[in-house]
Amino acid sequence: MKVIKYSSLVITLLITLLICLTGSKLHAQVGIHSSTINGSSSAMLDVFSTDKGLLIPRLSAVQRGLIPSPAAGLLIFNTTTGRYNYFTGAFWYQIETTFVSAITGTGKPGGGVSVSSDPGKQPDSSAMLDASDPNRGFLFPRTTPGLISAPENGLIIYDMSANLLKYYFENEWFPVCAVTTGQPGISGNQAAIGVAINKTGAQAHQSAILDVSAPDKGILIPRLTAAQRDGLYAVAGLTIFNTTSRAIEYFDGSNWLRMNIILPASVTIAATASTVCSGTQVTFTATEVNG
Repeated sequence: MKVIKYSSLVITLLITLLICLTGSKLHAQVGIHSSTINGSSSAMLDVFSTDKGLLIPRLSAVQRGLIPSPAAGLLIFNTTTGRYNYFTGAFWYQIETTFVSAITGTGKPGGGVSVSSDPGKQPDSSAMLDASDPNRGFLFPRTTPGLISAPENGLIIYDMSANLLKYYFENEWFPVCAVTTGQPGISGNQAAIGVAINKTGAQAHQSAILDVSAPDKGILIPRLTAAQRDGLYAVAGLTIFNTTSRAIEYFDGSNWLRMNIILPASVTIAATASTVCSGTQVTFTATEVNG
């Protein structure tokens, strides 16, 4: 894996490098770390930190709806609703959540990396990686769990066979629960200016400012404990993988929320019910049967 390591003395140079790479391609696994660690072989991009999170493009509902021809799996943070949205190839879906904490700390150490169409954009000091663009989102590797050998805990992919965001933890893939917004994507084109991280040399999709792709790898985002999370001075959209709760969590501007998962098949629900997220309520109506 190609690991990007840096000290506080070279942070500015690294940020400039990545901004200048906009529209270019990185043909190897990439790690963004503030310390010397070994990157995971199962991750095409490994963003590691214990005192910072990840920021993906933050767009309003109107801006999201204006992205021309979004790619399946495109992910954005919707600033209108405070929720994550992704595109399935047909409709925009909203990821369902559960409240977990209102605690925010003071930690905002800086030292992150920015990937942006704005050459003057500096990363928020709460983020190890800050990807931003008003017209584009973030693409995680689009693959299926069966193609990934020895996945690392916290590994995230977009499962193309199920049109679901999934993450791995201790021998199990967990599907993130989402419901349709009813809004389809629009057609059209825009310039492909994003950064592509892959092994094929393909350029980034026009709808993504950062496009990470690999058939046999995923993405690792900063993995923090609940205590480390509570020490962050977070901004809206800041996202981590919580190793204590074993879930993806993000700050919506007021509270920390957990991305709900789809209940396992062993939980039986009414035949007329649709997908049910953990952490939500389901109401059943029963009819008395004599005898």
